[in-house]
Amino acid sequence: MELKQSQKLTQTLALTPLMKQSLQILQLPILELKNYIENQIEENPVLDYESSNEERQLSKNEQIDHFAEIQDHYSDHFSDAAGGADTDGMDYQHTLAVSHPSLHEHLIKQLKTSPLDARRTALGELIIANIDESGYFNTSVEEILHCFNKINQPEPALTRQDIDKVLQLIQTFDPPGVAARNLQECLLIQLQLRNRQHAIAYTLVKNHLSSLAKNQIAQLA
Repeated sequence: MELKQSQKLTQTLALTPLMKQSLQILQLPILELKNYIENQIEENPVLDYESSNEERQLSKNEQIDHFAEIQDHYSDHFSDAAGGADTDGMDYQHTLAVSHPSLHEHLIKQLKTSPLDARRTALGELIIANIDESGYFNTSVEEILHCFNKINQPEPALTRQDIDKVLQLIQTFDPPGVAARNLQECLLIQLQLRNRQHAIAYTLVKNHLSSLAKNQIAQLA
């Protein structure tokens, strides 16, 4: 038996179209920003620019400094929202790359907050290490238990009941259906988490999943 744990780090840009537009505007130099605003007002008759009394009293240089302060303020705001990354000399969108934890890391984090003692937590880590990238637990509980007890000799051996309880706990973690051993168990876990044990859907998945997969509607009816 070979137990493996793999981790995968992916990056995605969590940007909405409105955020992309806002960030493009925030990158503009002051004069280009002013031209951009003027062009938008010319192209869109609905828009109108009304300067405040304070702004009308400012000199041209003071107005530029004023716009610079506003731009810096909102640039800092978006930088903080993206994780406070240093954006000096970097493409702004690249600074918004969000690093998401792997499935294993996500599950381990939940395991650490569970009410388990140290040994059962270690058993849970071994179970999670044998969950594949699709979220399925594809190793038999007997193999996991044998390996765990062998590693932890001469401590008292854990039992099949212990591993079943830890596995069932992990199956309540997010994402719903994780640590199932097959599609049927995955669907049943998801229905149980929604308290649908007495629903027709639960009966169909538990007793008639193959007929459902074959679209044997008349037989199911």
